[in-house]
This record gives sequence, structure tokens and C-alpha cells, in this order.
Amino acid sequence: MQTRAAAPSTWVAGFRYALILRNPPTGDARTALADANIALSIAAGAPLDDIDPATGDNLSRQAYARQRDSWRTFIRDFGLDQYTRPGYEGAREYWANVRPAYIHDWPILPG
Repeated sequence: MQTRAAAPSTWVAGFRYALILRNPPTGDARTALADANIALSIAAGAPLDDIDPATGDNLSRQAYARQRDSWRTFIRDFGLDQYTRPGYEGAREYWANVRPAYIHDWPILPG
């Protein structure tokens, strides 16, 4: 089986997410985390208008398309089960809340 190495920014984002799950930020830590996310979004080439100042999330059409396509590939290759469905539903809900105009082409699940 051939695997591809994740891009450094992907690895950093995944590691940061794991740390957040272990130690949820509060107060000033949330601000510092948002600032770090903003810096990562800028470094990734996100337009400033598409960066959420409260969280630092990249809300660009390209970020949406990457996540949508990632879910399409995952569903095609592995399907969804009781463990992965909440992540799928959470991602869809997130984009429906922050960019409702984009969500029309989100993958639809059977049943």
C-alpha cells in the first residue's frame, strides 16, 4: 500500500487539533489560538476577507471545496459508520452555518 505524506501545514493543524481536544482553551488561550490560526490561514494563501477573525478559520471557497472533496473521497473509499458519521455531519453543519451559499453541492448521504 502506497501512502502519501501529509503536507506540513496539515500535520501542524492535526497536531494542534489533538492538543485542543486534550486541553480545551479558555480565555486568552482562545485568542492566542485564533491568532495562530489566522497566521496559518495567511501562510496558506487565504484571502484576508475569508478569514474569520474570531477563530482564524479559512472560510474561502477553496477551503470549502477541499473539505467537501475530502469527504467525497472518504465516503467513496470507506463509507460512513457510527464513528465517522458525526464528523461528516459536524463538517456539513459547520459550513451550513458559516457559508450557507456553498452547501448546495455538499455530498448527500443515502438514507
